Amino acid sequence: MPLKIDKDYYIKKKARLMKDFSKYIVSIPKLLKGQYDDAKINKCSKQMNEEFENLIPQIPYIGGNKNYYTRVLIQIISNLAIFRILEKEGCTYREIGELFYEFVDIHQRIRKEKYEKMGVDTSKSPFEPDYISPFEPDYINEVKFIADTSQKRNFPFDWVLEFVEGDGISFEYGIDITECGVIKIFKEFDAEKYVPLQCVNRIREAQIFGYGVFRTQTLATGAPSCDYRYTKTLKTPHNITEEEITHYKEKKICLVCKGKIEGFNIYICPKCEVLYCKHCAQALIDLENTCWVCNAPLDESKPSKPYNGKEDATPIKKGLLKKSE
Repeated sequence: MPLKIDKDYYIKKKARLMKDFSKYIVSIPKLLKGQYDDAKINKCSKQMNEEFENLIPQIPYIGGNKNYYTRVLIQIISNLAIFRILEKEGCTYREIGELFYEFVDIHQRIRKEKYEKMGVDTSKSPFEPDYISPFEPDYINEVKFIADTSQKRNFPFDWVLEFVEGDGISFEYGIDITECGVIKIFKEFDAEKYVPLQCVNRIREAQIFGYGVFRTQTLATGAPSCDYRYTKTLKTPHNITEEEITHYKEKKICLVCKGKIEGFNIYICPKCEVLYCKHCAQALIDLENTCWVCNAPLDESKPSKPYNGKEDATPIKKGLLKKSE
C-alpha cells in the first residue's frame, strides 16, 4: 500500500511553527548586540521570521509526526532561515559560524535546564528511557526502530541509518548515517556550504548535556557514512584549546566538521598547518579564504577577508574556537 503524502502537513501547522520559530530565535537579538544597532537587529529578527514563513510550504514531507526526523528537518529549515538573513545582511561565513555556535550553545543550555527541572539527568540521555520522543519507551530501542524504518527509504529527503551494537567498553551503541537529510535539504536549497555548521548541533548537545559522542568520518567529507558512537566512559570535549588543535593535527581531524580525514581528502593551512577536509576548506576558500585559527589565506593565490573580531587578540579564542565558560 503506497504511503500517503500530506502535501499540506506543514501549512496546516503554520501557526504553531511560526510561534515555535519566534521562541527558537529569541537569543539572536542579544547575540547581534554590538554588531548592529537596535533598529537593524529588529529588522533582522523580522526578516528571519518572514524567511522561515516563506520556507514552510517548501519543507518536504517525510512522514510527519510519525517520523522522529520531522522535528530535525524543521530545525534545519529554521537554521537555514537564520543563515540566509545573516548572509543577506553581509555577515561572512566565519561570522555566521561563530554566531551560530553561540546560538546553539544558548539553545542547548536552555534545553538542559528544562529537562533538569523535570528531574532528568541529561548526561544519561542517550542511554536512559527516552523523555522526548513518543515512539518507544526505551531510547536505544527507539533508535533501532528508526534505523530499521529508514531502510525502507519511504521519502526522498529522509535520513537513512544503520544501528551499530556497542561492546560496552569503547562505546554503548552507534549509528551509521548513510543518507543525511541535512545534506539533502541544504543541497536542494543551494546551501551546502552550511552543512558543517549544522553538524555542530549534536556535538554541542553532547558537550552541554554531559554525555560522550564521537565520530571518525562524515558524509560531508566524502566518507560513506557519518559514524556516531555514544559512550558513557568518555565526555565530549567542551573547549577547543591549542592542545586540542594539536591533537586534531595528530589524529587528522577536520577543524570545522570534526570528521576524520583520510587519503587525499586533506587540506593544510599553509601558515599554521591546521587541518581541514577538502569539503570544508573549499567552502571557506569560496566564502572568505581565511583560516579559522591563524587568519591567513587558505589559498594564497586568491584574495582573503581576514576576520577582524574585537573581542580578543588571539584568533584561536574567538567564536567557534573560544571557550564558552
